[in-house]
Amino acid sequence: MKRYLICMAWLCLLVSTTYAQSDYTTYQLTFRQGNKIVTIQPDFATAGTSSNARTDKNDQSQFFIFKRQGDGTLLIASAAAPDKFLKRNGNTLSFAAYNDGQKTNYLWQLKATQSNTTPGINTSDGAKLLALLVDPANTSQVLTLQSNGSLTMSTVNYSLSDDPYRIYIGKKLVPGKF
Repeated sequence: MKRYLICMAWLCLLVSTTYAQSDYTTYQLTFRQGNKIVTIQPDFATAGTSSNARTDKNDQSQFFIFKRQGDGTLLIASAAAPDKFLKRNGNTLSFAAYNDGQKTNYLWQLKATQSNTTPGINTSDGAKLLALLVDPANTSQVLTLQSNGSLTMSTVNYSLSDDPYRIYIGKKLVPGKF
C-alpha cells in the first residue's frame, strides 16, 4: 500500500509538472489609441508594434512574460525569446539579455488608470487591464506610441483620462515552446 501511495504521488507530481511546462500565462500589450500591439521584431532585439494580431502557429512575438520582483516592479520578457527583456536605453526601447549592472533599465511598473477598485475594462476581446507601463525610477516617464508606430519613453500628463499612453493588458494562455 505504501508503495502504491508513493507511485501515485510521483505520478501526480509528473502530471502537474508536465501541465506547468505546457501552459504559460502570458500577456499582450495593446495601445488603447492607435490599436498597435507591442511586438518583438524578428531580430529579437528591436521593440516595435504591429496593427495586426499575429496568429501563426508558435508565433509568440506579441506575448510577454511578467516576472514580479520583490519590490513590486516587473521584468518583462518576450515569450518568443525568453532570455530577452524589455529594456529602456534613455528614451528608446529594445530587447536585451539581462545585465545585472543595468538592473534599473529593465524594471517596469504597471499603473492601473481606471481606479483602484475596478482597473479592468471590458472590451470585445474580454476583460483587460487599462494601465500605463512606467519607469519606476521616474514615474512621469511611460511607454508611448509614436505616430510612425515606434515606441519611446515620454513624459505623461496624468490629468488626461483618455490619452494615447494607456495600454490594454490582456492575459493570454499560450501553449509554451520555451
